[in-house]
Amino acid sequence: MQLDKLFKANSIAIIGASNNKEKLGWQILSNLKKSGYKGKIYPINLSTKTILKEKAYVSVLDVKGDIDLALIVIPAKFVEDELKKCVQKGIKNVIIVSAGFKESGKAGKEREERIIKIAKENNVNILGPNCLGIINNNYNLNLSFSALSVDKKKKKVKSKVAAISQSGAIGSAMLDWFDDKDLELDIFVSLGNQAVIKESQVLDYLASDKDIDLVVLYLEEISSGPDLMASLSKLTQKKPCLVIKSGRSQVSSKMALSHTGSLAGSWQSSKTILERGGAVLLDNLDELFNILSLWPTLLNKDYKKILKDTKPYFVSNAGGALVLALDSLSQYKLELGANPLDILGDAKADKYKQALNSFLNKKEAKFLICILTPQSSSEIEATARVVVSLNKKYKDKIVLPIFIGGTSLKGAREIFNVNNLPNYKSLEPLIFTLSKLSHYFSNKDKIRLYKNEKIINTNTRKKEFSEIKSKRLKDKNEVLDYIKSFKVLKDYNINIVKTKKLEDNINTIKSSEFPLVLKAVGPNFNHKSDKQAIITNIENKAQLNTDIANLKKQLKANDYLVYQPQIKDSLELILGFKREKNLGALIMIGWGGVNAEVIKDIAYSSDDLSFTEAKNIIKKLKIYQLLSGYRGKGVYDIDSLAKTLQNVAKLAKENPNIKELDINPLFVQKDKVKAGDVRIIT
Repeated sequence: MQLDKLFKANSIAIIGASNNKEKLGWQILSNLKKSGYKGKIYPINLSTKTILKEKAYVSVLDVKGDIDLALIVIPAKFVEDELKKCVQKGIKNVIIVSAGFKESGKAGKEREERIIKIAKENNVNILGPNCLGIINNNYNLNLSFSALSVDKKKKKVKSKVAAISQSGAIGSAMLDWFDDKDLELDIFVSLGNQAVIKESQVLDYLASDKDIDLVVLYLEEISSGPDLMASLSKLTQKKPCLVIKSGRSQVSSKMALSHTGSLAGSWQSSKTILERGGAVLLDNLDELFNILSLWPTLLNKDYKKILKDTKPYFVSNAGGALVLALDSLSQYKLELGANPLDILGDAKADKYKQALNSFLNKKEAKFLICILTPQSSSEIEATARVVVSLNKKYKDKIVLPIFIGGTSLKGAREIFNVNNLPNYKSLEPLIFTLSKLSHYFSNKDKIRLYKNEKIINTNTRKKEFSEIKSKRLKDKNEVLDYIKSFKVLKDYNINIVKTKKLEDNINTIKSSEFPLVLKAVGPNFNHKSDKQAIITNIENKAQLNTDIANLKKQLKANDYLVYQPQIKDSLELILGFKREKNLGALIMIGWGGVNAEVIKDIAYSSDDLSFTEAKNIIKKLKIYQLLSGYRGKGVYDIDSLAKTLQNVAKLAKENPNIKELDINPLFVQKDKVKAGDVRIIT
């Protein structure tokens, strides 16, 4: 999808332009003209001949020249007809500001589906509907109804930031925040309903925009998890992307058919997608604005080197503040550069300068934090000017102020504002910001491109696997046959516990096969433990006969009994995946057995794991202490566990018709890993 003419249109038609200042059609045209746009403007209005000194046209079809971009701001019921005219005119980029589509009910949803169909059939890019519009200040293009001033004479600092928002209200808040800081938000995109252009396509465009160094993304829903991982990973290999994802508390009302399903929610899937894409994931707008507050300072520095493996140095006139600083470093997992320097409460500006220079003269000192609490002998504004002068002197280092207090600091804060230094009023926002950015720049080179490609199944099991696969295609929310489910695992080189269907004559079972585990399996035994359908440590045939008789009483149609050898000297884990609409497959591994949902020691990943990444995910688990030989006990087979995790991820990627897969327990022993139970839901 080519979006260049959306962001850099040389000719624009505004369908619904108006002379009425109360209407959006006037506001958008006014903003476009005030922004200094140099291209051709074609207002479209049924009855007016001139709007804001621009010749108006009844239809885009009346315009003689080519039109790169059309913006539609008319009642929703008329949008479809105007879109058809745009198609006839050959316009390939359209912004639909109008509301009244899928967000408004059934009729609106049908209306939106019709414009999607028109767009796909004619290769038209549509932004929206139900959006604020678009701004590209690098091209003097403000095609939005933002209420903020667009006076190009007002001096603002270029931010090299692009912001994308699925919410108009949150987008307006971002624009307002930038305006208050006298920062120019270079690009702003309001996604609206994402009928055609999705967040992933905008990210693809911004990845190659050399004028943008930082991207901000506010998400309410993810249109396609695989697409977003692919686009994000492409972008974040070059520049950071700050992401806020709302809707975390949504809980599915459906009863989960597997342990995996109950342990893997929508938010966890979204979080895994964003982290796999390399996003800097934030919890709220406060965290976003804390990071953006530092950004203007970073633009004047070699920030990519400064923020890689950052170890801050501290100078303070307050010992208590230094203790709090060390606590914050520990909380956000940052290392201290050197012992903090307490220059005591009577420190004047020259003492601050001397102390700061003692660190700045060290090659390894890149990031200094200057803490001041106002005391009787403090030279507050003079100290502020010291911080400013040192930042101007050292381009490869940063000195940041944390002036803690209120009334007496107003003059210092004004000095910082004028010189594009942040005004953090406490330590934690800065340490949080530093940890997020340092983690990104320290790990940027490790971000792998996510390849969103269709995988062709290459399993060697021909007919047998084909039959299983065809069954999955036919069934809807069906639990695959128990024995066949184990065969699917074997197809992906996942070792299994030897499992046999119990025949009527148990005399074929050898005494050497005891002790045994007996299970009732089938569509009525999704959670076998709840129905006491698993009997362990069966020592002989007499005991087996009794247990068979008891379990047979519970069997219904399509249920049957199986037996397995009793596994000893192992740790029980749970391993599987859940697939959600639009989001893709979420792989999970954790402490298993009957208490999996109680303990919830779980780690998650996407479906494209490397062996090294699989091992790193296992290390996130609390049970890893036991796996790696706790207190001198033997080490379990972690390599085989990582390989099994990798194979399950491959299984998920190659079989989109499997909705959930649950291996619980997965027995991990000193020298092997085996699946003891499996449930596959199609």
